[in-house]
Amino acid sequence: MLGNLLGDPMQDVRIGTAVEGVFEHHPNANPPYSLMQWKIVSQADPQAL
Repeated sequence: MLGNLLGDPMQDVRIGTAVEGVFEHHPNANPPYSLMQWKIVSQADPQAL
């Protein structure tokens, strides 16, 4: 699945980095739609791993 990575566009990204999906909803568009964005999972969040 493809999508944008949220955060600093100049950040280093390593293949295999854990990410989670974040939906960006556009309910007022015609037709309404949602985009999948990606966020790097925080190492400090033990439930995220």
